[in-house]
Amino acid sequence: VGERVELGVVVLIISVDREMDHHFTEIEGKMAHEPLAHSSTFSDETKDKMEHDSLVYSPRSIARATTTGIPVGDQGVAVLRGPLIVGAGPAGLACAALLTMLYIPYVLLERDVCVASMWHRRTYRRLCLHLPKRYCQLPLMPFPHSYPTYPVRQQFLAYLDEYKRNHGIRPFFNMEVVSAKYDGEYWCVRTKDTSNNAEESMMSLCTREYRTRWLIVATGENAEPVVPEIKGIRNFKG
Repeated sequence: VGERVELGVVVLIISVDREMDHHFTEIEGKMAHEPLAHSSTFSDETKDKMEHDSLVYSPRSIARATTTGIPVGDQGVAVLRGPLIVGAGPAGLACAALLTMLYIPYVLLERDVCVASMWHRRTYRRLCLHLPKRYCQLPLMPFPHSYPTYPVRQQFLAYLDEYKRNHGIRPFFNMEVVSAKYDGEYWCVRTKDTSNNAEESMMSLCTREYRTRWLIVATGENAEPVVPEIKGIRNFKG
């Protein structure tokens, strides 16, 4: 027990220091791009130490010790010991990685069949990041040095897939949140299976309701289309 607590303190200190650096770096990049709106990376030496010294941090070993399964209780209700994350885009993956680092169990739900579905389905092939990569990298893992300053769409998707694999993140796909209500103590979150073959899907056997003290909404600002009500818009063919 003593060793586990000591490890948690070391990890927490690293997390706070590095995340403050990353936070201010991200703000700096956004202000440079959009001044009216409102991480630094690890050195190679620090990164190597963290990867090989189990007393500091190892994302894969911590992932193995983190409960990311769905604990189904009586009447199909899951009472979670940690946060529930909705959305497996960049924000959801970053939250999952940091929770993993701190040994905090979580459940990550995604209504699509892949991570970063917006980047997979609603972007054109020649798209690239509109900010330099150092402002867009996720916590604990910088972009590869071989990537250009402005990574293209496929490079960003490959980076996210590697980020998920490297941190042992296992989202539950085809799970769409239909409601979330707070009862004063718990968030009561109801979901539905969005797979085409829901009756045969393994997910159809899983719980449809979760209870958690902490709900993280990481669905992004463009998850749902917003179409203005304009007279005659339904007859407009483009």
